[in-house]
Amino acid sequence: MPNRLGQAPALFSYDTFSRKLDEVGFSSSSSMESRHHIVKVTRRGQTTIPVDIRRRLRIEEGTRLVVEDRGAAIVFRPLRGLEDDAGFLAGRTTVRELVRIVEEAREDEE
Repeated sequence: MPNRLGQAPALFSYDTFSRKLDEVGFSSSSSMESRHHIVKVTRRGQTTIPVDIRRRLRIEEGTRLVVEDRGAAIVFRPLRGLEDDAGFLAGRTTVRELVRIVEEAREDEE
């Protein structure tokens, strides 16, 4: 029977759903606590990444993501740029300068 918003009632609670996901192997194997979010896909194929995930992974407007099809799962991960791998130079130089430094280091090895 539909609720007052015209929607079908939930078959089980979010906590029950989360436990079921854990039981069938959808929990994180890392030391980080597994977090489940339910999002909706629009008719244009868009969805919203929950704000806590965006903040933790520093995903902002314009951030490029890699989309991986893993069979029964879709994985979105930020596309790392050269500036993300700059180590101690991160934030202290430009990408162009980093490329020049890498090229010089390669020449020195030859």
